[in-house]
Amino acid sequence: MSRKYLLVHGAWQGQWAWKALATALQDEGHEVSFFDLPGSGDDMTPATQVSLDTCAGRVLEKTQALSTSGDVILVGHSMGGAVVTHAASVSPELYSRVVYICAFLPAHGESVMQLGEKSAQMGVAGPVASVDASAMTATLNEEHIAATFFNDGKEEDYLPFIKLFRPQPLAPVVSPVAVSEAFKVLKKSYVICTLDQAISPSLQRIMAERAEVDDIRELESGHEPFITARDRLFDILHTLPSY
Repeated sequence: MSRKYLLVHGAWQGQWAWKALATALQDEGHEVSFFDLPGSGDDMTPATQVSLDTCAGRVLEKTQALSTSGDVILVGHSMGGAVVTHAASVSPELYSRVVYICAFLPAHGESVMQLGEKSAQMGVAGPVASVDASAMTATLNEEHIAATFFNDGKEEDYLPFIKLFRPQPLAPVVSPVAVSEAFKVLKKSYVICTLDQAISPSLQRIMAERAEVDDIRELESGHEPFITARDRLFDILHTLPSY
């Protein structure tokens, strides 16, 4: 059965993160769209002009280009979980399912920053970054990227990606997410990455359970499973419930 997937990347990253997984899904006959959020990847929108609304707006624009029939499977990774939550709260009729891959799934009024603080309290310190308040960005300490994001990977597999991480616009991270009632009843899947060093796996389960996610999976991987556990993540996405 052919499906339509829209893949939304996380903080500091870009559409490059999805390329291999998207190709695998396309090879199976699925339609797949993946792109750079504003101010990320190759998108040169100044960080001071990036907001949670502009990110969600980009998601909705890409969704409508893919399909307006309510059959899109919306997939968010990491911070992208907040973005897809915001977008699907605005236009839930566009989506058949929302999938979270070791992603933030905020309750109404929560921000990624608040959830990140909870993750740290649960024993996972997360990314090491320096904040430039005037530029409205957070920049990763490159020396810590491998241990935080690719702790389960082989150096030859992840090394080419280290230099692709960019400063992250702050507004989508600190802005509270508005969750609509219609979003709450959307079908959802959550992939808990049990070796994650960026977001506590325990927090991932808490977020999934309190949102009453109907399909919760576990994947033995770190924070970048589309790179370090691509085949196993493909199997999960390829076998999502059709209801």
